[in-house]
Amino acid sequence: MHVAPLAELDTNPSLGAVIGNTQSQHTLDQINAKWGGTATVSFGQIENPLNAGYRNFMNYIQGSLARTDRMVQEVTQSIMYPEHWRVIDSEEALAAPPAAMQPALLMTPGVFELFKEHKLSAWDWDPDTFPDEDVYGKQLNNGCVTIDPQDPESVPEYIVEEWNPALEEEFGMTDEQKEILIKSREYLTKLVNDEMSDNGLRRDITDLSNTISV
Repeated sequence: MHVAPLAELDTNPSLGAVIGNTQSQHTLDQINAKWGGTATVSFGQIENPLNAGYRNFMNYIQGSLARTDRMVQEVTQSIMYPEHWRVIDSEEALAAPPAAMQPALLMTPGVFELFKEHKLSAWDWDPDTFPDEDVYGKQLNNGCVTIDPQDPESVPEYIVEEWNPALEEEFGMTDEQKEILIKSREYLTKLVNDEMSDNGLRRDITDLSNTISV
């Protein structure tokens, strides 16, 4: 007769199948004292291979529920506060960015080129209605102070790029919105580079359930 270890069984045997049915409370007390508590005979032992599989399964389920919960929160925020800017730094947040931020996100370098070539679903925005340059990026760079690329050791050490007040009036981004957009664009740039790399999945970052085919 072949006696299979628990790990080879298709189903988890009941305690009665292992020790036989008994009406002896004393026997049950002895079993509980040695193996009982919240940790059962089958799943309670650390060395039991079924224990690791069970924990991995539960961690996967709990992680999926947590991601779904975050996505629901992001979608709710976008619906209730479409004009409220917030940092987009996760796939859950990217699933439902505020409507007011979407044009600025679509003009992110790397994303903008794919958008203009009609390769992104782009939250239903029409690329033909967009300008051919990153106008939000122009405002982000308006008046920026940068190190002189020709001679960073020179005096003065820094140079100030041209300041255009009209850009500030045209788009009207506050300093807080600029910081939000900078951080969000950093995330989008990294994500699109990863997706379009040789090992990337080529997912449409405006709809991660879709794949860019061309």
